[in-house]
Amino acid sequence: MIAARWKEGPDSWVWLGDKEGVFSVRSVKGMFLKSNVVGNNFVMKWSKWVRAKCNILAWRAEMNRIPTRGALERRNLRVEDNLCVFCEMGVETTDHLFTGCAVSAIVWDHISRWCKIPHIFSFSVTNLLELHKTVKLGKKEKEVFHGLVIVACWRIWKAMNEKVFEGKEVNIEDLIGDIKSLFEFSLTLVVESDGVGGGELVVVVVTKLVVERDGVGGGGLVVMVTKGDDNI
Repeated sequence: MIAARWKEGPDSWVWLGDKEGVFSVRSVKGMFLKSNVVGNNFVMKWSKWVRAKCNILAWRAEMNRIPTRGALERRNLRVEDNLCVFCEMGVETTDHLFTGCAVSAIVWDHISRWCKIPHIFSFSVTNLLELHKTVKLGKKEKEVFHGLVIVACWRIWKAMNEKVFEGKEVNIEDLIGDIKSLFEFSLTLVVESDGVGGGELVVVVVTKLVVERDGVGGGGLVVMVTKGDDNI
């Protein structure tokens, strides 16, 4: 039996998740984190540098929510072959498509050399989406690199669909060229008045992302931040 004490006066609600008895979203979050309710604490960081469709694809891929052959088979949908459409060396799962396939391996090798970082080794989509935290790049360059990884995932997925539905064979050079072309852009954003940008319009220009025509590697990953629109 639990001892209970009665008080005179009207009844009232008390939230047991807070020592003050006051409900708040913060206290609910704290209860979840202290329990085993949350099995996977990974939360994907969406990149402001890329289009929404690229972020959405990466987000769904990390949760294993894209229709790979392996996923369709698990849902009891009929597939003639569950092997990877590119290499045919393993079951086509999200992790295999983006990290275990020979095509994706070549893509990550080119990107690592392009950005002048150690060779990329990942065993899952989650690993890929956390690479920006550990690469030896500056703060702004890490954000750009994270966007580049997301764009690469989207282009790999698009190439897979092109082969399945259009019968288009993947060309590694074209695939890598498309990834770089998609990421050669300028974007504008307003930085909030937090002491960084003072609320002014900041133009972020990604420069030196073009690999030289000889395929050697070019200038690497450089980010230039300027105020105003004189350099556009």
